[in-house]
Amino acid sequence: MSPYGTWPSAGPAVQRIEVPADGGAEVLFEVGPPLGTPAGEYWMLVKAVCQGRIAYGPAIAVHVSEG
Repeated sequence: MSPYGTWPSAGPAVQRIEVPADGGAEVLFEVGPPLGTPAGEYWMLVKAVCQGRIAYGPAIAVHVSEG
C-alpha cells in the first residue's frame, strides 16, 4: 500500500499468504517508482485483511535516488 496514485508502482497488489497461529510470514513485493519521480524519501505500508479484520504494518521508507 502506498500513497494514492502510486499503487501501480508496487506489486503484486494482492498476495495470498498463510500465517500459522502465533507465527509470522514473510511477504516480498517489488517497488518501481514511475518515470519522472523526484529523488526523495517516500513510504509504503502493508495492509493485511482476513475475515473482515484489517491490520496495518509499520511504514517502510522507500528511498528514490537520482539517475
